[in-house]
Amino acid sequence: MDKEMIMASERFGNIEDLSYKDDISLFSQIGEYSQMQPFKLDVFVLLVCLNGHGSLNINGVDYSVDAGKMFVCKPHIIVEKSSVSLDFECRGMALSSKFIDQLGRVADGGWDLGVFLGKNPVLSLSDDEISLFMQYYALLGSKITRSYCRHQDAVMQALFRAFMLEFFDIMDRHVKLTPPNFTSSEMLFRHFVEVLMADYPRQRSVEHYASRLCVTPKYLSAVSKSVSGSTASEVINRCIIDDVRRLLHNPDKSVKEISNELGFPNLSFFGKYVKRMLGMSPKAYRKSLGVIAGE
Repeated sequence: MDKEMIMASERFGNIEDLSYKDDISLFSQIGEYSQMQPFKLDVFVLLVCLNGHGSLNINGVDYSVDAGKMFVCKPHIIVEKSSVSLDFECRGMALSSKFIDQLGRVADGGWDLGVFLGKNPVLSLSDDEISLFMQYYALLGSKITRSYCRHQDAVMQALFRAFMLEFFDIMDRHVKLTPPNFTSSEMLFRHFVEVLMADYPRQRSVEHYASRLCVTPKYLSAVSKSVSGSTASEVINRCIIDDVRRLLHNPDKSVKEISNELGFPNLSFFGKYVKRMLGMSPKAYRKSLGVIAGE
C-alpha cells in the first residue's frame, strides 16, 4: 500500500477491510484524535454520516457533521483533531491522488466545484442522495471483494467515473444555492484552466499559457500551486495525458497518428512522454486495456 493510503488507513478505523490496490479504500468509522500532532492527509475523502455526530478541524477550521450530511476532504489538507459520538456511524471512500488522475476529467465545471468544496466541505444530502451513495458504496464493495478478473481495473474506473458524474449532479444543486466567490488568484487559475481546456492540441509550455494570460510563467505556476495544489506544468500534463488516454482507447488510431494529432515532434518523444506520465509505453498501455489496434 502506498504512503498516501497507509496514512489514511492509520487515521480511519477499518479502512483496510475494503481496499483495492493502493488506490481505493472504503471505511465505516473514524477515530478520535484530540491529543495528537496535526497530520497531513493526501487523499480525496467522501464521508456520509448516517447516525450520531462528529467534528473535525481542517486547516484550522472546525466543522461538524451529523446524520444526513456529507463531508468532502480534498487532498493536501491538515487535520488537527477529530471527535465522534458513541453512536456515530458513517460510510466513506478514500481515493489516492494517483487514482483521481487516472480517472481524468470527468465533467466540465470541476474547477468551480473544487473551489466551492474548499470553502463548503459539509453538505446536506436528501434521502434519495444518501440512498444513491449507499448503492454505489455497496456495489464498489462487492467489486473490491470479488476475485480479481481481467477487466477489473477498467470496471473500477468506469464505476468511479459514473459515481463522480452522479456526485457532480448532486453538487450542482449546492453550487447554485451558494455560488463560489473567487479571489483574484482563483480567477486567474480559472482562466488558465478555461484557456487550457479550449486548446487542442494542448501546448506543453507554461510560457505559452502565461503569455496568453499576460502574467509571468513563475507567477502562473505559483498561483496554480497555491490554489490547486499542483503547478501549472502538472495541470497541463494532466490534461494532455487525459487526451492521450482517450485516444489510446480508440483502436482506429495508430500511436503515430496520436502523436501527430497531439502535436509531439516525433514518435520517440511521444513514447518517452507517455512512459514518464503513465509508467508504461503507449503500446503497453493499450495492451493493459485490451485494445487491439494496427500500429
